[in-house]
Amino acid sequence: MDPSDLEKKARRLKKILGGYGTLLVAFSGGVDSTLLLAVASNVLKEKVVAVTYASPFHSQREIREAIDTADALGAVHKLLKTDVTFAKKTSRKSCGKLPMS
Repeated sequence: MDPSDLEKKARRLKKILGGYGTLLVAFSGGVDSTLLLAVASNVLKEKVVAVTYASPFHSQREIREAIDTADALGAVHKLLKTDVTFAKKTSRKSCGKLPMS
């Protein structure tokens, strides 16, 4: 990819994000959500909140890495926690609707 194309895409992303005013980022701590949070925090400053879904199905290591990454970016970060009962009920309902092969 031509560096000028990458620069154009970065400018476009910043313009789009700047148009929101405030933003909530679903933040896993992975590459995609980290890039989005970094750029959004740069553009919108304190008007960005990162939210990480923390369920019994996510390892403590993954959750800790998301917390540490958001902190390193200086972003406001919240954990959305669920208990095992809620997660099991939700999983059963969702799995019952999946097509079987």
